[in-house]
Amino acid sequence: RSTLFPYTTLFRSLAECDILPAFGDAMAHVGILGMGVTPLFRCQGIGKRLIETTLAKARSKEFTRIELRVRTDNDPARILYEQHGFSIEGTLYRSLRVDGCYFDAYLMALLL
Repeated sequence: RSTLFPYTTLFRSLAECDILPAFGDAMAHVGILGMGVTPLFRCQGIGKRLIETTLAKARSKEFTRIELRVRTDNDPARILYEQHGFSIEGTLYRSLRVDGCYFDAYLMALLL
C-alpha cells in the first residue's frame, strides 16, 4: 500500500487516518482519505485531531481535492467530515460490503 505520507496514528490500534493518491495521471491531484476510530474511543475528539493533522499534511502536497466514502448510516462520521469542509457529491449504492452485508455510502469531497 503506497501513501504519500505515513499514517497519522494514535496508538495504531486505536485510530488511524491516511490519504492515498488516486489512480492515473488525470487524477494525480486527488487524494483518497481513509479513516477509522475504534468504537470504544469514538466521540472523544480523536477523529477531529486525526483529520485536522492529515488534512494539514495533504495541503502541503499537491492535492487540490480530497475524496472519501462514508456509510449513509454513519451520521457522526458524516457530520465530522462536513465540519471540516467536505460536501456530499452523491450516493454510491451497495458500494461497501461488511461481513457479507452491503451498505450504501456517500461520496464526499473537499476542494483545497
